[in-house]
Amino acid sequence: MQDPVIAIDLEWRPEFAKGRSNPVAMVQLASSRVAVLIRTCRIVGTQGLPKELPAALRAFLQDPSVLLLGFGWATGDEGKMQRTFGTGCRDFGRFVDLQAVARSLEYCELGLASLAGRVLRLAVPKARKVSMSNWEAPHLTPQQIKYAALDVLVADPRQQ
Repeated sequence: MQDPVIAIDLEWRPEFAKGRSNPVAMVQLASSRVAVLIRTCRIVGTQGLPKELPAALRAFLQDPSVLLLGFGWATGDEGKMQRTFGTGCRDFGRFVDLQAVARSLEYCELGLASLAGRVLRLAVPKARKVSMSNWEAPHLTPQQIKYAALDVLVADPRQQ
């Protein structure tokens, strides 16, 4: 990915039991041209310790020439990233949370799909059945792949 602006999102297996914290199952990255879905659930970590991100991915996230864009990162993604990999947005080269930007422009309490609809007039399907599906499954369904790619592509405003 040669683009200087990259959208980032995470998916994990839903947590139905209280107190359970499932690790990140997938890191989604998108440039203005391509979405990359990295199945981190296939990375084997040492029992009891956070999984290690591949060195190339860690270096990419830390590269100060790349601006990473997240959405609502502090509400879930940051904690998941920290617990799973021992790293987070403070370790990224550069990071902007688009939800914070939206709030500063008085678009408060909107999720990504609602914000995209209101500002960009873009309909983003966010089926709960897919968003709450098993992201650790051996094979992702076509619906999961489409959801994951669209979810991160919408976070890159240059797509519009």
